[in-house]
Order: sequence, then C-alpha cells, then structure tokens
Amino acid sequence: MTKPLVHIVCGPTASGKTAYGIDLALKNRGEVVNCDSMQVYKYLDIGTGKPTSDEMQGIPHHLMSVLEPDEFYSVAKYKEDAVNAIQEILARGSTPIVVGGTGQYVSALMDNISYAEMETDGDLRAELQQQAASQGTQAIYDRLVELDPDAAKRLSQADTKRIIRALEIKLTTGRSILDIEAESRRVESPYQFEVHMIDMPREQLYDRINRRVDLMVERGLIEETRMFMSWNLPETCPCAKAIAYKEMAAYIRGEQSLEEAKDYLKQKTRNYAKRQLTWFRNKIRS
Repeated sequence: MTKPLVHIVCGPTASGKTAYGIDLALKNRGEVVNCDSMQVYKYLDIGTGKPTSDEMQGIPHHLMSVLEPDEFYSVAKYKEDAVNAIQEILARGSTPIVVGGTGQYVSALMDNISYAEMETDGDLRAELQQQAASQGTQAIYDRLVELDPDAAKRLSQADTKRIIRALEIKLTTGRSILDIEAESRRVESPYQFEVHMIDMPREQLYDRINRRVDLMVERGLIEETRMFMSWNLPETCPCAKAIAYKEMAAYIRGEQSLEEAKDYLKQKTRNYAKRQLTWFRNKIRS
C-alpha cells in the first residue's frame, strides 16, 4: 500500500524555505505546516520571519501563531499537533508541505518518535523550571551531567527547555531520554517523505542573513522588540530564547547604537545558521 506523500522543506534560517514551501504548495495543491519553534507563538512576527499574508499567496498555514508567548511547547506536543494537521490536510485531498528550520521537530516527524512513554510529572517540571530561573540554566545542566552524562553531551548548555525535559525523563523513569527515543524510532512512519533540504555556500547564506536583518528593522523589529520587552517573560519561557529580541533590546536600552545592535544580531543569526546547517547535513535523510 502506497504511503501518503509529505514534503519536508528544511534548512538554515534565511535560506528561502518560506518562499520555496509556498511555491511548492502552489504547484501541488498543498497546505503548509509550520515547523519553526518560534513561529508557533502569537505576536512574534517580524523577528521570527513569519510570512506576511501577501507572501502566503492564499496558501493555508497551520501551527503558526497558535500559542501565547508564555506557553510551554514541547517536541512531543509539536509532533502530535503536526500529525493531526497532516491528517486533516490529506483528508481534504491536499498535499502537506512541512516547512521550517527546527531540526528536532523535523526529526520527530520523519523518525516517527513516540513520546507516549515520556509523559512526566507537571509538578516536577515546574520545580525544575523554578530552579533554572533562580539558579540559572548552568545549575540544572550540571545536575543533568551527573544523572545522564550522555544526554548532557547531546545538548547545548544554554538549552533550558531540553535540559529540563531530559531531567524530567531521568528523574521520573530512571531511564535516559536517549534510550527511550531510540526505542521509539522502531515504528516506521505512516508517511512517505520527500525532503527538500535547502543548502547553499556559506558566504551566500551569510549575505542573505545580513540583508534580512536590515529588512526586519525596516519592517518594524524595534517596535516589536519593545512589545516583547514589555511582557517581562522569565528566561525559562521557550520564546524568550528567540533570536532578534534580546539583541535589539540592547539598542532600546541605550547600551548599543542601532548599527552595533544590528551587527550583533547578524552575527548571532549567522552562528545559529551554521549550527542548523551542521545539524541538517548530518541528520536529515534526503
């Protein structure tokens, strides 16, 4: 029996995924399923690179602007929501086009990772979040190093959300999140994936990033950052990690000139794109 086809458009930030995905949808009677961990949040439009209504060209977009800024969103919840969206699109006789640069989201779909065994205690999560907020992310990372060193090696020391998740699993089940994820990949995906991994020479990508930052500022990134700052989100909120707002906040507070803030944002974005390129080149099957 032929599996339903799902397109995956992935790659680093500013590589043109959005336009490519929309063009693909126009040619294949498709609908887009967002696969960006920051674009799921409401109000964060310019800084996260969401397409405008004109850029969408009438193509339906799912899982975009669906969460309040202070809501927690896990890879497990994303996979559940994305599968539901894909099933609804297929039921309409349309083609699902998954578009985004969050590697863990892409992997969760393609590897059909099951998170059923990873449900944990909400009170424990709140306790770990409080510890991260009061003592810093390094404190909980050090705790993970002691309890699950292999998992710690796979995570950035600044990735509060995933460090907390790995600790939850270890403290609740006594098992490593790596072991559970490996077991969950044994069930084959019900979909056939066609991967469109956008890659390009690094110099070309960096030039696109620099021009994109300039355009974001022209479109109102400073005003959007003022709004973001007014929320006073705790560092443990996933969207508090979004690149753009923290960098532009330095200009708003008078700590940097606008050009200095833009240059710093370009640098941070280039560094992020480099990490994305490495991840996708190593992990995604094409």
